[in-house]
Parts: sequence; structure tokens; C-alpha cells
Amino acid sequence: MRATLWGIDHEELGPIASAAAGTGVGVAITRGRFPKRYRYEDPNEDAVAAVAGPRATLLVVADGHNGATASHVAVQALLNAIGGDPPDDFGDQEWLDLFAEVNDEVMAAKGIGAPHPASNTVLVAALASPGRLSWGAVGDSALVVARPGADRGRQLNKEAMRFLGQPMSRRGVKGSVSRGTFSLEPDDWVALVTDGLSEFVAPLRPADVVPRVLSAAPDPTAQAVAAALVEAACSAGAGDNVAAAVLAP
Repeated sequence: MRATLWGIDHEELGPIASAAAGTGVGVAITRGRFPKRYRYEDPNEDAVAAVAGPRATLLVVADGHNGATASHVAVQALLNAIGGDPPDDFGDQEWLDLFAEVNDEVMAAKGIGAPHPASNTVLVAALASPGRLSWGAVGDSALVVARPGADRGRQLNKEAMRFLGQPMSRRGVKGSVSRGTFSLEPDDWVALVTDGLSEFVAPLRPADVVPRVLSAAPDPTAQAVAAALVEAACSAGAGDNVAAAVLAP
């Protein structure tokens, strides 16, 4: 099953949209509760998607800059590459090849006559199968593994001001894409959230917020947690787009 939410479909200030991709997988998105305080091309330049297959689950978030073109093209290209049956594992080279392919798609969408020729995007993707998480990331969105009641979760990726949508050699892709694997425990939740959360809950970090959100509901669903993470940013005054993808244990 698949769930996708595109920023260009959710441009009203305030509302939070959410969806489920089968049992235990949820996504959510908002433009934000208040207007952005910086120059932008599109009101909501985020995108989020999840694919729940028989072997594994794919989670992906993207945060566009200078227009929604790059984030939307990147997520669609990644979905096309993975398909409806995500693999249960991805190695180092497979993540590099995938991000290189996605970057090529984004670059092609920014050609002459494109609505957003300067558009680029943050992109974080994770493949979760029983006991294992494999991930690749470019930029400053967060990938967090957490449990209810814990003081803090664990953020797997290091946030950096890097983007897809720029010419990159294979060496450049290798230097830009962080990637890794993580052993999941039976009660671990996985959450991907764009930087609209971290910007407005500071000095807290996403790894602080995810366990608190999980603990706030006695029997949370993945869709409800995704929406609650977005709401946490909005309640803190979010004047930026926020998107979240969540996998329950």
C-alpha cells in the first residue's frame, strides 16, 4: 500500500493532512500555522510518502527550496525506482546509485522553461524490515528511532545544508549522501520529519520530541503520531512547511 502527500495540494495555513499506508505506517503534512518569514516560491514545498510492501516499508520526506519542483520530482522518482515491493535491504552502493538517479531526474526537471529552474531539495529515505533499518539522506531533515517513555530517541543522520538538484559527479554524490544501517528492536518507532519541526521546537531536537509525542497517546497509530509530530511544530509557532512519515513497531 502507498500513501503520498504533496505540498502543492496543501497550501492553506493551519490544516494538517494525514494518510495511512496500511497498518502501522502513516504520513502527515502541513503548510504551517503561520506565514513563512523568508522568501519562497511555493507556499508548501515539502512532500512525504510511504510504501508498505510484503518485505519492507519505504519512508521518504523531502523539503524543497526555491520551488516545489525538486522535492516533488525527487519523491516521485524515488517511488518509481523502488516500486510497490520495497526491498528488505539496501547496501551502500545501492543508496548512492539511487540518489544519483534521483538527482539526475531533478536536474532534468529544471531545464529551459521549467517553472523553478533554481529549485533543489533535501531528501531522506529509509527502508525498514524486521529488525533492520537502512537509510540514505541529503540535507537537514531528521531520521529518528525512538520508544515511548524514553528520555530521548536516536537521530541516525547528521543534518547538513546539502541539496539534490545540483550537478554532482559520482564522487560528489558519495560525499553528499549520508547512509547507514541500524538494528531495530521490537518496540522501536521510526520517524522522518522535515526541518519545520526542529526549527520551532529548539532548543529541543526531533530526537527529544518523538518520544514525548509517543508517550502522549496510550495507544498511538502511526498516522496519528505523524500528525502529532506536525502538530508539535505548529503548536510551537511553525512558520514553515512540515512533513512527517512514521512506522510503528
